[in-house]
Amino acid sequence: MPPTSLDHRLAQTLKRVGPLQPLDVTLPESRGTVLAADVVAEQPWPAFATCAANGFAVRAADVRPGASLALIDPAVAGAQGALAIGPGKAIAVQAGAPLPGAADTILAPTMVGRSGDQLQVRTSAPQGSGITAAGSVAPVGKVLIPRGTLVDDRCIGVLAALGRSRVSVLPRPRVVMVSIGDSATERFGALETSKTDDAAGLLLVASAATQGGIPFRVGPISNEPTLVADTLDDQLVRADLIVVVGGSDGDGSPVQTALRQLGDVSFEPSPTNLPAFGMGTLGTESAEIIALPPDPVASYLLFQLLARPIIQKMLGAPPQKADSIRLGVDVPASPGHAQILLVNLDAAGRAVPMATRHPNLMDLQSADGMIQVQPGLSVQRRDSEVAIIRFANGPRGS
Repeated sequence: MPPTSLDHRLAQTLKRVGPLQPLDVTLPESRGTVLAADVVAEQPWPAFATCAANGFAVRAADVRPGASLALIDPAVAGAQGALAIGPGKAIAVQAGAPLPGAADTILAPTMVGRSGDQLQVRTSAPQGSGITAAGSVAPVGKVLIPRGTLVDDRCIGVLAALGRSRVSVLPRPRVVMVSIGDSATERFGALETSKTDDAAGLLLVASAATQGGIPFRVGPISNEPTLVADTLDDQLVRADLIVVVGGSDGDGSPVQTALRQLGDVSFEPSPTNLPAFGMGTLGTESAEIIALPPDPVASYLLFQLLARPIIQKMLGAPPQKADSIRLGVDVPASPGHAQILLVNLDAAGRAVPMATRHPNLMDLQSADGMIQVQPGLSVQRRDSEVAIIRFANGPRGS
């Protein structure tokens, strides 16, 4: 039986995945989540006229070049109530302070000369200058931030200005990473000859956090079938997505046996040049699960292709537009499966596959992205377009 395409298997999974149930959280907790409802102005914003800049509040009728104004008590941001001025008077004000009563203009400091408590007007200003009128930012009922918006620092600033201390959001999905394999270990010192570092588990925990999930790490644990089944069953209570790394290669493996006992998970021949993987659901709540190979690079590439879209949909984030790039060289196509390749970008910004057929973690570290070349019977020509996932590389040493 020919392998089902990776895109088809992912599409079947995404059909049953949706945003998580909304939660009411504090503003600091909301960063990185998605708004579950529109943020609407419940009162005029600002609720009262304010000073838009530092300066002097005056009556426009008193402002003419050469006029002398007497300074009275200053008005500062956050003051309780607003002062009032009479004819020939001025009040020093700060940006954000309530507009003093009877004032209808703010003079900038450069527009006056000052001697003690007396101001000498140098330049006139039109009525309304330097003032933010009540409701001018938003009237009652205006949608300020639509639902589905990713909450960032700017969004939190708006919410705080509205007096909100909490907000309804779609929570970040909980991603449980379970590393399986008798040879995998987390060392603090010399590595035993028969052991390998659990680089894949830690790599995917970091990637889950980067994609917006809340990661939990379990293991490494032995691949004994009962232990695997019990561990996965224990994790169902706190998992929206479970990612198993290792132990699933080959029919009858401990992971495959445990997954078939706990849920509906399918393993098929790999549709790509990467090792086979499993996808399905576990438990009565049908938590999503992905079973990945133990190799850290292969598991990372499959995580980007499979887990990343699932996490984004659980977050309620808008579907990410597919990105494409031109090839910088001819790439032989494989007739039987898609090729997932690490690439660097050339001087023209085109993708050039890395030379190695079996990339290691240092290759992954130096790559600019990963491309997907669809199966075919001929060469994928230079300057043709292919799908790419770009890596967010920071500055590299020389």
